[in-house]
Amino acid sequence: MKQLVLILTMALLTTLTIKANTRMIDIKETLDKAKTIKSIVIYGYLDSIMYYGYLNRTDTLGIDCKIRAVSESSRLALISKRAMKQTDLAGKWPEVGDTVLIVISTDDRATLFANRNRNRYRFWDPNSTLSSNSVFSIIKQRPFIPLPDCKEHGTDDSNLWICRDGCLALMYDIKEK
Repeated sequence: MKQLVLILTMALLTTLTIKANTRMIDIKETLDKAKTIKSIVIYGYLDSIMYYGYLNRTDTLGIDCKIRAVSESSRLALISKRAMKQTDLAGKWPEVGDTVLIVISTDDRATLFANRNRNRYRFWDPNSTLSSNSVFSIIKQRPFIPLPDCKEHGTDDSNLWICRDGCLALMYDIKEK
């Protein structure tokens, strides 16, 4: 009986100490400060590494994707509970063979991906999880375009949209580096 009470107490304390964080992603700042913004092809995943290559190049590169197992399972759990749509991309890592734009931070992390759709990029955060979800802060100016579920931040004359699942940007205004 003492063991059962101890186990229940520990479980309750563990539950109470788990904190969920919301990471605010300022899309303009993230792109401005990025170390790399390039179109890539996904070659595969092995352990905690995503292998990819730049378009029109033959070398294979790798980047850490340890968070992938957690973000993908969080995404599937939210979809199954209908707290997230199947079409939402938060927490999703590209499929093998996909061609996407990758945004790599100065600390060599894949911080954003983007799909190309006609003349727009559709950005999302692959690192979003149940315990650390992301929210995009998007300035109301070219090249950024809100997704349908975005909300205006604050008053009607605010210059920001707040979006939970990324944003759109005009492709011609996003410079690879």
